[in-house]
Amino acid sequence: MYFKGGIALLLAFAYADTVKALHVSKWLIDGLGDTSEAGLPPLVFILCAIFALATGTSWGTMTVFMPAVIPLAIHVGGMDNKQLLTTTISAVLGGAVWGDHCSPVSDTTILSAASSQVSLFDHAKTQLPYAFFVGLMAICLGFAPAGGGVPAGVCILFGLICVPVFHYGISCIPKFGGPVGIYDPGTGGITGQGLTGAATSIKSLAKAAKRLSKIGIEPEPVAPPLKQDEQRI
Repeated sequence: MYFKGGIALLLAFAYADTVKALHVSKWLIDGLGDTSEAGLPPLVFILCAIFALATGTSWGTMTVFMPAVIPLAIHVGGMDNKQLLTTTISAVLGGAVWGDHCSPVSDTTILSAASSQVSLFDHAKTQLPYAFFVGLMAICLGFAPAGGGVPAGVCILFGLICVPVFHYGISCIPKFGGPVGIYDPGTGGITGQGLTGAATSIKSLAKAAKRLSKIGIEPEPVAPPLKQDEQRI
């Protein structure tokens, strides 16, 4: 275990030296240095999301972009603009997790599909609409206004109000929205829609757990203790 940790630490130092030698941060500053403060966090979020989606790793995305994006944020907003710096760092974290969550080659996606007993590509395909909605809301109500100077508390308040409204509006679109079917691995089919389907699935799982609890192995009989005469023999 210590050998693997030492190798990982050695590779981390080698990667840091490589990033410095290639001047990745300088290349980003030259290419994206004219980006506005409001446009920098959304752009970073999209770049990190694409990179994590292709590689299937959130930690690797953070490792690649974090040392290059921080100097870029300081160049665009200056040393005194702490909100732009923290918002850009949040965009790196959010984009990395978004791409890792949606990537079909991610370990979390593979394990989620396996534990849910569904096809890997079906699982990745069905979660993309929800992820796109959340990513779009994060850009429009979070990263863009926060990068432009809007206080974080105001962005959170807008999100709490607007996200449910947008979600309900999308669900009312004919042949597009509406209740979502709930899949039950126990029955291998759809148990219902919306809250009713979720309640039916929970009841089915509870019944299955109850049946399993009734199936038990009879304990082996314990031999009675030997009497003193028998112990002597």
